[in-house]
Amino acid sequence: MNAEVLRHWAERLCEIPSSRSTTVLSVLGIQGSLVAHFNDFLVEPPPPGTGSLRVSERSGELFILELIPAGTAPVTPADLTPHFGPGRDVVRVHWQDPFPLCYRVELPGSPHYCDLFAYFPSPPAATTPALRLTLRRQPSRPA
Repeated sequence: MNAEVLRHWAERLCEIPSSRSTTVLSVLGIQGSLVAHFNDFLVEPPPPGTGSLRVSERSGELFILELIPAGTAPVTPADLTPHFGPGRDVVRVHWQDPFPLCYRVELPGSPHYCDLFAYFPSPPAATTPALRLTLRRQPSRPA
């Protein structure tokens, strides 16, 4: 997994009209089966470069893709910033929670926008590897 793939996925999530998870995953080029996992789904097998990929739906449509990076090349703020711009700090709920940064992707005229949340084990420096990456898709707000 790398920042270029994450940017591509975020842009597609903005552009794809409201749709069921299987349709969206197909458009993203993510292969595998959706396996029920509590109230969500896991993609089995997970895509290359991920330890797991969880899919959450809201009202029957894809809402969140959450992945755990795996492999030899971690995703860091230094990787994300050239593709997403600077991340903004997000409040941690509990003292033991990971340190999140949020990167917003908005494309003019798209039906959705997408937030990438990157979670880090310590206050993120340029080379701190992300523990978890979450793409959250929301309907665009009228101008």
